Amino acid sequence: MKKSIVMSVLVSLLSFALISEAAPGRGHRGDRGGGRGPIDNGRDDRRLPPQSERLVIEMGDSLYQGRDNIIYLKRELMAIYPRMDFQNMELDGVRIVAKSRHGMGTAELVVGQVGKDRKRVGGRPEDFHSNWPYTYDRVELDNYGSSMGAWQIHLDGNIKVKRVVVFVSVDRRDGGYRPPRMRYLSAGEGSFDKIGYNKRTFAVNLSGVEEISIQGENRSLEVRQVRVYFGNGSSQIISGLSGNIREGQIKTVLINSRHVNYIEVEATSLDIFGGLGKLSVEVGYR
Repeated sequence: MKKSIVMSVLVSLLSFALISEAAPGRGHRGDRGGGRGPIDNGRDDRRLPPQSERLVIEMGDSLYQGRDNIIYLKRELMAIYPRMDFQNMELDGVRIVAKSRHGMGTAELVVGQVGKDRKRVGGRPEDFHSNWPYTYDRVELDNYGSSMGAWQIHLDGNIKVKRVVVFVSVDRRDGGYRPPRMRYLSAGEGSFDKIGYNKRTFAVNLSGVEEISIQGENRSLEVRQVRVYFGNGSSQIISGLSGNIREGQIKTVLINSRHVNYIEVEATSLDIFGGLGKLSVEVGYR
């Protein structure tokens, strides 16, 4: 009789544990902080974009010297995103993460045969061979008008290109409503050492935020938690941004349009020699 009772209790406890493990929204990684808040649908695969998207081309510090060097954007993008139909995409603009040896290089966005936007690429001779993120300029080039024809970046000078981010959106030829282009704001970079988990705060103070991204800038890190603090005093844990992130990797989540005051990141460096890990935070808003 006693054995039967003990066995019944053990079976009940095992069943409860299995149900708790399978239930959605339980556990640290799935904690949403309680209450109503932003939609968290973290994603790493950007090959099938929704209404608008930004596509990343890692250039690996490619060196361009002289005049009128060309980066063929569609060719590069098709090699990375072979399932995308760029005939039905509109080019909104590009961001070039690059530096020129003397700060006098230029980058121009050319669509078809038309030059759209041209800007100087910053840099200093003493920083030209450095890999530190702060030595790179972020150059924003906008596309004004049509997206028909080739998409190219023309470079003049002695320039190293680390990364090109291409902003595209769905072509609405039916004349339907098309939301304003997503704009992006860098909230800065933070360093994290290997001794325990460090908290870093990134100020935003911006309304209409719909997208939050973190990017590994130096060494790999483990992100324990990302919490977003909103204008109404509430906060939300964004579980889609937690976990390991390597140098150059980008993690992005979409949220309901909100006013964001600041973002708090808790992370630690995974470098076995104890070197500092770095990541940057960026928000997209309309």
